[in-house]
Amino acid sequence: MVRPSLLCDPAVILLDLEAPSFFVPAVCVGLVGLVGCEPNIIIALFTIAMGFNGFMQSGFNVTHVDMSPEFSGTLMGLTNCIANLTGFLAPLYVGLITESGQTLENWRYVFVTTSIVFLVSGIVYDAFCTAELQPWGKSKSEDRRSSNDDRAPIIDDPS
Repeated sequence: MVRPSLLCDPAVILLDLEAPSFFVPAVCVGLVGLVGCEPNIIIALFTIAMGFNGFMQSGFNVTHVDMSPEFSGTLMGLTNCIANLTGFLAPLYVGLITESGQTLENWRYVFVTTSIVFLVSGIVYDAFCTAELQPWGKSKSEDRRSSNDDRAPIIDDPS
């Protein structure tokens, strides 16, 4: 895969897109737990949080292709499977926390926990994110091609 000349390292671009998608929602959701029963402020905080969360799509989706163009679908399936665990774990957690009643204090725990999950996710992604092709990211099918293979390559590489 040939990349055009970039003004900036692709990993830096990914981190720049991902940082606001984790850390701004972390602050906003954390504040939701602290403002009490103020519907207008809560709606504004959630709107800002979810708006910035949209930057995630431009960052992590591209990471799979950068790491392994041939296996990006498999990577997306694996990471999406793990990410979707929250679809049943979060309601379970909220049910356990609010079992004693739906008080502001109980919901504060829920929102602060959500904020911490955003923060930890952002820190882990920023620490381990890479836009480099991984050694395992290419299939070995080209290496197995026999020397008398007369199939023409799809793209001629002039180099």
